Amino acid sequence: MMRPGSRPPRIRRADPRLGAGREGPEEPETDGSSVLIRLLLSVVLVVPRLRALRRTRHWIWVRAVLLLAALAAAVQPVGSWRALALVPAALAILLRRTVDPDRERRVQRVLGAEYFLNGGEWAGDAGADGVDRLAVGTPLYLMLRGPHLLLVPRGADGEVHSALRVDGIERILVDGEDYVPVYVSEAKQPPVRERDVDRHACAELVLAQRGGRHRRFRYRGPFARHLAETAAHAVYSVRSQEARSLPGAGRL
Repeated sequence: MMRPGSRPPRIRRADPRLGAGREGPEEPETDGSSVLIRLLLSVVLVVPRLRALRRTRHWIWVRAVLLLAALAAAVQPVGSWRALALVPAALAILLRRTVDPDRERRVQRVLGAEYFLNGGEWAGDAGADGVDRLAVGTPLYLMLRGPHLLLVPRGADGEVHSALRVDGIERILVDGEDYVPVYVSEAKQPPVRERDVDRHACAELVLAQRGGRHRRFRYRGPFARHLAETAAHAVYSVRSQEARSLPGAGRL
């Protein structure tokens, strides 16, 4: 506490030149465990990006660069370099392009379709005029967009092969029988576990149009019948909805 009339203590400023030669803080020494942790974190961050890159078309250029690196190492005169050429060559061969799990939904968004169906594989177009350009056995997607049913080959990257109006379909057949929707309560018919599964089962969906044209789709596997009936029910529902929306449909 200062007395009245006394002078305040003199404060000496630090000379900035004194810190000119002062050394900075010492960096902590890194041991082997911290380096390993950083390496693992880098791998964890890089792997998801590589997986996303493998789903795109640009992955083919990454494989080409790996093959060029393998070729450049193989022509080196040193034997160790030639041995290292096996690593990028093996990566380029094994790490192929993967399938995008969101590809179907992306195609659906691009086409603006309301419903996405499994079309199985193309089984032919009976009664078509001219030569059908779609080969039998081509895997298909069926998409419903308004009153149209879109036929989209799976390997065409969203290119629509053809479209037909749902209200122009006269008959919907599953394994040669007209599809009739049957609604069964789950309480009356609980699910039953199958003991013998037919993995080679085959079911066929036929959409018969006016004019005698029949478009056929084939489903294979233990759920062939279920997939065919699911697609048939979707087409049946949209066709019924389109029929109800016609002018005068509710009048007698």
